[in-house]
Amino acid sequence: MHYWRGEPFAFTLSQTITNLAPAPIRISLWDPGRWRGEPVQLFRQGPAAGPEQTVDITNTGWQQWTNPTFTDIPVTNGKCTVGLRLDSRRELGIPG
Repeated sequence: MHYWRGEPFAFTLSQTITNLAPAPIRISLWDPGRWRGEPVQLFRQGPAAGPEQTVDITNTGWQQWTNPTFTDIPVTNGKCTVGLRLDSRRELGIPG
């Protein structure tokens, strides 16, 4: 995924994965870092996997890659929702 906008913005991007085997799964992504410090979160949710969990993705600088990960997520109903949240308005103190 690639994003850019010349003014403050916010978005949530998610996907529900279905037909998963009833076994623990691992979810991770590679983040290339950002030139600004906007807060970004990786999240996962689903009734079978418990309440929503988030991982803050630390901005280590442009092209300084990080690998936020969820491990051993129990899946019992065959599905899990994962996604990203970004809100550059928060970094600038602009109300959402």
